Amino acid sequence: MTARRFVLALDQGTTGSTALVVDADGALRARGYAELPQHYPRPGWVEHDPAQIWATTERAAAEALTAAGVGAAEIAAVGGRTIQVRAQAAFLEDGTLAGSTLTMDRAFRNVVNDVGGSLVDAAMLCSTSPARALGLSGFGVLAEGCAADLTILDRAFRVVRTLIAGHEVWAGN
Repeated sequence: MTARRFVLALDQGTTGSTALVVDADGALRARGYAELPQHYPRPGWVEHDPAQIWATTERAAAEALTAAGVGAAEIAAVGGRTIQVRAQAAFLEDGTLAGSTLTMDRAFRNVVNDVGGSLVDAAMLCSTSPARALGLSGFGVLAEGCAADLTILDRAFRVVRTLIAGHEVWAGN
């Protein structure tokens, strides 16, 4: 007897997490959804807690698997595809966009140049917010006793020096 095999597809949207169970013929067997809480630190901004993203993904996947009557051992793939990076984006082998390769210095430039954010906003979004989201104590702030990890940017917001634990590890030309 051949074992049943399914694909668990996950989609993270702005308002929630969706999971689909698809069978070997490509037919949708079940769908799960969990709403993602929105956090509005100030007008025009929305933030998401990474722990809540993960929790809603788990809930959506469990709902879909239960509805399909499929056990974890019957899942053949959750992604598991080759990723190619080109044109500053990540693509699957069939050309489907898989994600971004945005670096923090480019993100910083985008916040200031494209969105009109202040230097302080950009610094917070590229250091304090990610450190807080990851639960990293002593990172993302300039304070006594904290990590002395710094990226020095020029006036065009390009990286010119990188320091880790206060020691220079990279310097541009």
